[in-house]
Amino acid sequence: MRTHGQRRKQTPKTPIRASTLIPQLRAVLLERGIVVAKGRRRLEEHLKLMLADDAEPPATLSPRTRLLIEDMRLEWGELDHALPRSAPSS
Repeated sequence: MRTHGQRRKQTPKTPIRASTLIPQLRAVLLERGIVVAKGRRRLEEHLKLMLADDAEPPATLSPRTRLLIEDMRLEWGELDHALPRSAPSS
């Protein structure tokens, strides 16, 4: 019998997963009192600054939460590279 984790690993990641990851990441931040301006690029920039090695982490961000956010950010990057880009419309 397979466990939930085993089935999840075998399930291909879809655009639906990519579209839910960003709001989940925002929710994790919001639960800790960290509000980020609307927009994907603003979230990326905020995370880059917040997770930089020389940055002082917010007081509400525990090491475990920081690791969770880093993992979600990594998964987001992997999904960006795995999903085909649509051609720009003219």
